[in-house]
Amino acid sequence: TLRLPTRAARSPTNASPTRPIPGNSLVPRANTTSMSLHTTALAGDAEGSALRFDEWGALDHELVNYRGAWLASFTPRLTGTLSSRQSQLRDFSGADGAPTRVDLRTEREQLVDLTLGGVGPWRVEAGAGHLRAESGQARTLEANARIDSLRLGLGHRRPSGLDLALQAREGEGRYPDGSGPDFHDRQIDLALQLPLHAAWAFDARLGQFQRRHDTQAARDFDGAVGRAR
Repeated sequence: TLRLPTRAARSPTNASPTRPIPGNSLVPRANTTSMSLHTTALAGDAEGSALRFDEWGALDHELVNYRGAWLASFTPRLTGTLSSRQSQLRDFSGADGAPTRVDLRTEREQLVDLTLGGVGPWRVEAGAGHLRAESGQARTLEANARIDSLRLGLGHRRPSGLDLALQAREGEGRYPDGSGPDFHDRQIDLALQLPLHAAWAFDARLGQFQRRHDTQAARDFDGAVGRAR
């Protein structure tokens, strides 16, 4: 796990713009130079593993999983996050119960998020993302897919720490391997975060997810989604 400390950088400012110049009777023209505060931080973790077999070399494989994020504060009200992750899963396949090959599924996702603080506890959220999934052996409808999406949300944080956010996401997807038609995603979520202790918090999300394909309506989905942890 890598975490770099926050670094703050301030632009230079004019100190006492009306102070007389030493040794000169002239007084410089009054002027102001705005001061901006930029804070940045990096965080991430990575994990790698390699599995080797003495007698079944065809099953040798490696797994690499990572997450990384760059956080920035452009103004006291405007913050942003640029993040990337990779997740790999493995599965063995073969005949008569004997594995003869390794199938890997790899998901890569890049996200850009911006948050603008509004009046009081309110905030506006916006973001864009790209998801890419690849599988050695296609066993699900999303084994090989590309999804580009945009997200917009409105959040509210109570003095108690309770945080609520209403978020809407629109996505356009395709199957590069030609296994299915292009599709359109639409999702609306209500997210909740509740601090329970200094080191514990309850995080839940409940929403409605809809996917519509250009053709092959049997692939369409419309239903409730959620998680709690």
